[in-house]
Amino acid sequence: ENQLNMPRYFLPEINAQWIKMLRACVEIATRCGTNSELFSTIFKKALMSFKKVFWDPEEHMLYNIVTMDRKKDKTLGSPAVVAFSLLVDEKIFSHQEVEHFITGVKAHLLVERNGLPFGILVKKSSKQTYYGDAEYHEAVVWPRDTPYLIRLLRYGGATEKETVEGLLRSNLDHQMNESFVFYNSELFSPDNGALVPVKNPIQFWSQWVDPYIDSSF
Repeated sequence: ENQLNMPRYFLPEINAQWIKMLRACVEIATRCGTNSELFSTIFKKALMSFKKVFWDPEEHMLYNIVTMDRKKDKTLGSPAVVAFSLLVDEKIFSHQEVEHFITGVKAHLLVERNGLPFGILVKKSSKQTYYGDAEYHEAVVWPRDTPYLIRLLRYGGATEKETVEGLLRSNLDHQMNESFVFYNSELFSPDNGALVPVKNPIQFWSQWVDPYIDSSF
């Protein structure tokens, strides 16, 4: 019975969120004047283990999934971008590794719309048209991933400024011309480069404003 409750695999995005939560627990405990040793110990272990488990030094990417018996899925996708973005300020990756990772993301996952960068593919896949839920986690674009991409690119420095500005412009254009103010479509189907908005037309999950008002985001 206990075996059924055990995790069978590790996901980079979930583990990155776990690390950020532990750091927050350490900070909260410290500010409240309570003992933060337990949180701090777990946080340090999780932070030290993340790169060992998920980093692919040959491809300069994060594994999409790592199973309990250490089988590794090298499929490129947005979960790796979200995870890397969350941890880029934890200093577990070198500046060169950050640059290599960004280069790989731009080469394999970044997609354009009307001549401007728009977002990243959820998954590098041959299924590049959305017909229904079977393609929900394939080569489609979720706007909810874009703020993490922007945060990562801003860590890349001035060389990524043009890409960031393009992402901001193209997403604002969608919101103001195709959707509703403060809402965006849930996902986009590549459709041979057309990037057609599909699924829910007003998805609050896809809405974000921080990158527009905070240049450090």
